[in-house]
Amino acid sequence: MKFKRSLSVLIASSVLLVACNNDDEQIKSYNDGLDKIQKAEQPIQAVNQSMNKLEKEKEKLTKEISGKDINSVQDQVQKVLKNTNERDKELKKEVKAMDKSEQEFKKIKNDVSKIEDKEKKKQFEEFNQAMEKKYQT
Repeated sequence: MKFKRSLSVLIASSVLLVACNNDDEQIKSYNDGLDKIQKAEQPIQAVNQSMNKLEKEKEKLTKEISGKDINSVQDQVQKVLKNTNERDKELKKEVKAMDKSEQEFKKIKNDVSKIEDKEKKKQFEEFNQAMEKKYQT
């Protein structure tokens, strides 16, 4: 009888250890994916700095142009157009980085379904929902 009980405890603990180990692997895989997402989004910081600079430059130029004869501000108009093109290029870089980030997220989001610990799984599911909202905007 003690042997059966000991065997049952041994089997139960082995199953729990395997489940915990499985969760650790899934969580590690998910975290590795988050690292890839972070790397994919790194260019966004530089883009934001550049966009802020270009936006300030645009505001300055439009103030100089505002209310003046178009012939006397042709240089500024050309600068505004150039500024607009540069902002468009920067925006495309940001979109590309976000697309890459979203692709990395899609690779890892299903790892959450493999997590067996209900509490951990719930936390990761909530994080997934937040990430999905981020990509919808």
